[in-house]
Amino acid sequence: MVQGRGWGVLVAMGDKSRDAKHLDRSTDKNQSVVTGVMSLGNIQLTLVKTTVGRMLMNAEGTARAANQVADILIDVPSVSAKHCVIACDAGASDSAGPYVVTIADHSRHGLTVNKVKVVSGTPRRLEHEDVVVLPFGMEYQFRIIDGGCRPITPEPPEPSAKKTPGGRKRAAGDKSAAKPSAKKAHAAGAGAGAGAGA
Repeated sequence: MVQGRGWGVLVAMGDKSRDAKHLDRSTDKNQSVVTGVMSLGNIQLTLVKTTVGRMLMNAEGTARAANQVADILIDVPSVSAKHCVIACDAGASDSAGPYVVTIADHSRHGLTVNKVKVVSGTPRRLEHEDVVVLPFGMEYQFRIIDGGCRPITPEPPEPSAKKTPGGRKRAAGDKSAAKPSAKKAHAAGAGAGAGAGA
């Protein structure tokens, strides 16, 4: 029996998967990827749909990027940004029946379940104790947690302030800060005209 806080778990089976650091942002998309604490080993599954992928870095490759694609971010270069999606259909809220779990590959290097390659983009049924292997040799055993929580749909992340080309911050959805005022535009045009006549 597996204990945990979710409905399922990917249990790390080998050294590569046990040593691979990951950050779980599945229930808190506002969690900072810069200061978030990385974990080792098992990956808890809590969501109705969980995207597993690579931790993206900034353009310089010196720090974790603020915008990430996946819910579970694995810090391994062979994993794609959106490597796979694990979906759990728990049925009606009063249903006591078994979960229907699928895994879909969306990656460059693929994945296998029980040593069989998963067809890209086609969901494949995932059963208790199936072995999932991510590239290259990261092996996990999928297990449904006995008496675990029901799958949840996360709250959407809070809108963040965006920087405009002029350096001013504006709230998401505020279009006015992106355009210069008419007074500034006129002053800029007058300055350009004065320089041309000199």
